[in-house]
Order: sequence, then C-alpha cells, then structure tokens
Amino acid sequence: MAFRDSPTPPRENGGCAPGPRGVHTPQLPGGVHTPQLPPQTSCKVAAADEEELLQFIQKEGIKEVDCCFADPLGQWHHCSFHPSMITRESLTHGFPFDGSSIRLLANIEKSDMFMKPDPKSGFLDPFLGDKVLHLTCFLLNANGSPCCRCPRTIAAKCEQYVQQLGFADKACIGFEAEFFIFENVQFCVKGNKVGYHVDCKEEAYWNSDVAFLGRGNLAHRSLAGCGYCPVLPADRRHWLRSCMLACMQSLGLFAEKHHHEVGACQHELGLRFAALAAAADACMLHKYVVKNTAHAFGVSATFLPKPLPKAPGSGLHVHLSLWKNNRNIFAKAPAKPPAAAAAAAAAAAAAAGERAPAPEGDKREAETRQPAAAAAGGEGAAAAAAAAAAAAADSLSEEAKQAAAGILLHAKALAAFTNPSTNSYKRLVPGFEAPTSLTFSPANRSAAIRVPVCPGGGSESARLEFRCPDSSSCSYLCFSAIVLAAIDGIKRQLRPPETPEWDSFRVETQNGTFKDKNLPKSLNEALDALEQDHQFLLQGGVFTEVSFAF
Repeated sequence: MAFRDSPTPPRENGGCAPGPRGVHTPQLPGGVHTPQLPPQTSCKVAAADEEELLQFIQKEGIKEVDCCFADPLGQWHHCSFHPSMITRESLTHGFPFDGSSIRLLANIEKSDMFMKPDPKSGFLDPFLGDKVLHLTCFLLNANGSPCCRCPRTIAAKCEQYVQQLGFADKACIGFEAEFFIFENVQFCVKGNKVGYHVDCKEEAYWNSDVAFLGRGNLAHRSLAGCGYCPVLPADRRHWLRSCMLACMQSLGLFAEKHHHEVGACQHELGLRFAALAAAADACMLHKYVVKNTAHAFGVSATFLPKPLPKAPGSGLHVHLSLWKNNRNIFAKAPAKPPAAAAAAAAAAAAAAGERAPAPEGDKREAETRQPAAAAAGGEGAAAAAAAAAAAAADSLSEEAKQAAAGILLHAKALAAFTNPSTNSYKRLVPGFEAPTSLTFSPANRSAAIRVPVCPGGGSESARLEFRCPDSSSCSYLCFSAIVLAAIDGIKRQLRPPETPEWDSFRVETQNGTFKDKNLPKSLNEALDALEQDHQFLLQGGVFTEVSFAF
C-alpha cells in the first residue's frame, strides 16, 4: 500500500531505497519516489507452547530460526539455527553458548550457559529474509537453573512478585523512546584523536547554507529547538517513521502514533502500554525495528541519550500504573462530587461574575477549584493549565502518590539501571526539558515525575511518568527496578515532597525523607548510590546480590 503524498528527494545514487521485506520505493517522474509500507499481514507467530511452535516451523517451511537474548546492558545477541535443530529437547534445555563473552553476564571460570527459546515470542523477522523465525530466549546456568543475571528472567520474576501483592496484581508500563536519525556518522578512538561527527543533510538547520552536489538546497528546515511536530516538507522523515510504525504493527506491537521531536533529526514513535514483561520485550523490538528500518533506507538511527551537546537529549519516559482485578489502583476512587466537576462549577461561577457556594468536599477538592476559578477569572492560559494540572494530580489515588514517593526516594540508586551510560548524564542538565532534581509535579516536564493530563480524565489513564530513564538502559532491568521502587513506597506509605510550580531545577527546599533532591551527576555517583541503597530490589527475590555484584 503506497503512502500518500510523501515526496522525498531521490537518493544520491539515483536508485530506489531498499527497505524491510515487503517494502520498496519505486521511482516516480521528476526524480521523486514514494515509499511503500509493509504489507498489512501479521508476522507475529501465535504459538502457545513448544508443540505448536514445532508444528508451525514444519508447516510454514521455516528456513532458519534466529534465537536472541538480551544482556544486562540491554543489547540483543543472536545465534541462528537450522530448523532441524529446533526440537523438544532443545526447547526444554536450550542451546549452549559462552556467557563470559557477553559483558556483565558471566566470568570465565563459569562461562557455560544456555539460551532457552520462548515459544510465545516468535515472529517472522522482516529484515533477515524470507522464512526466518525470531525467538527470544531466557538464559539458564550450566545446571539448567534460571540465570539470576538474565534480564528477561528478572522481569518475569517481578511480574510474579506483583501478582502476590495484596494491593495489586499487574504492573502496566508505557514508554516513549526518542531517537535521532543521521545520514552520516563517523567516530574514532586513536592515539592522537578521540571524537565523533554526525550529520543530516536533508533536515539539519546547520546545513542551511550548504550547496549539495548535483542539486540545490531545498531549505525546508526547522530552526534550532523548533522541530516539534512540523508538517511536510520540513518533516523530511515522515515516510520513514510510517514504515517503522507499519513494521511494528505487523510484528504485533500496537503503535499508536509517530512525530518529529524538538531537536533537529530527532523523532519518536508511541506504543500502547502493556504488562511489564511484554512492555520490556516491546521496547527491545522497538529499537530493533527503528535501527534496522533506518539502516535499510541508508540512514542511521541512534538512541544515544545526548548525541548533540546543544540539542535536546533522547529520553525513555516510563509511564507506570498498577492494577488490581482489572482496575487501575492509581486512579482515585470516585467520592462525593468529582474534583473535575467541582472545578468546572467554580470556573463557570467565576466567569458569570458570581461567587460560587462552597460545595461539600475535602480540602484537596477546594485546592483544585481555586486554580480553575482563577483561570476563568482572567488569569489566562497559564492559570487554565494550572487548573488542568491540579485536576490531574487530584485524580491520583494515595497508592499512586506513595508509589511516586518510593521512586523518588530510590531514584539515585535507580539511575544505575535507568541511566547506565556515561553519556546519560550529559542529557540530565537544565534547559532541555530533562529532569535534574527529584521532584513530583503535575504536568511539569522538568520534574523527575509528572502526572500527565489525560483527555477525559478516565480512570484507565491515571499514571505516573518517570522522565529520568533513557534508552541506553536495559528495558527489563529498568522497568523492574522502577516497579520495585514504587511498591516499596506503597508498602512504607511514603509521601512525595511538595510539588513545585516552576522549573524543578530551581527547587532547593528539603522535605522530610527527601534530603537530597538532586539526581546523580555521573554514572559513578549512581553506582555508589546503588551500593548503599539496593535492599528494595531484593524484595520478592526479583534481584539478588549476585544480580548487580559486578
């Protein structure tokens, strides 16, 4: 199916850009080509168990089985097998590999490990050719026991622990993974030179005066810091993101949207939230699709937190909610008149020049009505936004606020999992909508945790957005650690610090348990914090001392 009205300049070689299986870009008159989206057929393999998987391999004539596993740094590794090697025995005991050759996984004295395929994880890989089946694996020790450093096993154990809690039985995760697309990437580490160079001729503002060989400069470029959601022709990668989104849909991911981000060459695709382990799988697959689709079209995608020092960084914003019996426990249970209705009534009364009678309700509802009335009384858009933000915060349950307090309390230790690279801390600086201090705020994008304002205010939408993480993290470890910190806050009935009304990097007040409101300034500081504060990770046996004793 052709994507309508998405012209893009021809490639320098004059040919058609390659793409994932099923994607082609026919040349059109005038040197313009229109990319084709992948076929709207599912590549997801619905195998409930080993027997169904074996039947599928035989019935579909699978030519190769690609077994992948994640390391503690969040990188996928793979080994490809002839389909005859996929047997009941290999699906039960796994395939051997050298664990000491994988960073942070095993030492050389005990290097024998096994990768055990998960039959439920299968899909036909769109980048490895026809009839190549992907299977994601769990990691086992030499004696067949689960490896305590296997990221996927840790996420599964975290899900099992949540199911045992009295106040929740499921953790749901949504994520926003930002990334950059460059046309040229060069780096070097030499005896006399260290550095890197990136460029994007098609859309980067710094190329506004460059004369390109063989054609002119079309000049459709967003200004520095003004790249959020532009339309064509400034949004030069719209068609490429559409291909990524369609590919994800064919692999069973619910991709909801895509758009250009604030920075030059910066992009984002949005996926539907899912249960913890499924969301971690989706995050790995999301990065795989983005990088390989970009590569197929002759460009390079990177999830590096801060590739450009003067541009916004790329985060992995994590949206968290806990559920019990299919009910979001982060949503405030309806009481007397809902806060939103009270705020609307107060606003209407103020607009009419009347004094609204104080309806019955608690102090929190009165605090919600106050900014709404101010907005209607002429305070303008800022007051209206404050009213919406206050209503969003008031829609949270006590458990949600306690969860936020737990995340903030352990945020320094969490940084070892959520921001595990040295480059991560180049992103966490003021001025780029990146959090720099440990604060909790409705709608404020400079706070470590914010409460998104959701249309309609439905109970299913109530959630916390933790804005510190980035995509250099391992999604399995990152999501699991965040959930455990939230659970610890609920168990201890913690209260978050007061919410600031300005950019959070200006906040210097202290409140109770939260004596240090600053995020770590370096990876070493985060690792030191983890060494001092990791008991919350041991609850339920999700992590062990060996899990992070590197």
